[in-house]
Amino acid sequence: MTPDRVEEPYLVDDQRSLVGELMLGRWAIYAHEWLPGNADLDTWTATLERLCAAAGVPVEIVTDRRKDMTIAWNRELPPTPEQIHVSVQAIRYYRFTGHTIRPEKVAKTARPDPYARYRPHR
Repeated sequence: MTPDRVEEPYLVDDQRSLVGELMLGRWAIYAHEWLPGNADLDTWTATLERLCAAAGVPVEIVTDRRKDMTIAWNRELPPTPEQIHVSVQAIRYYRFTGHTIRPEKVAKTARPDPYARYRPHR
């Protein structure tokens, strides 16, 4: 992935997998409606922080309550503001259309870039 490209969003299996993604310099946009029925955002965030600390990943977690999203990234490999913007717009698109975000393995095998329309034209 290059700084001017954002891949299709995908769901990771669990928070341990998410830590692996953060290690690789990827970031996460977590829509709050994805929380399981018996979980809360504070517990989810604390668990992610604990797992990242155990793995030696310096994580930054920012919650945007207005958009009902939490964004996490590796402080040593941060995304650009444009990448965050495009990723948030993609999640909002999925919310608006009701489309399902695909699991990681399915999304990573699809090569077309359906989110090109979210990038600024140059």
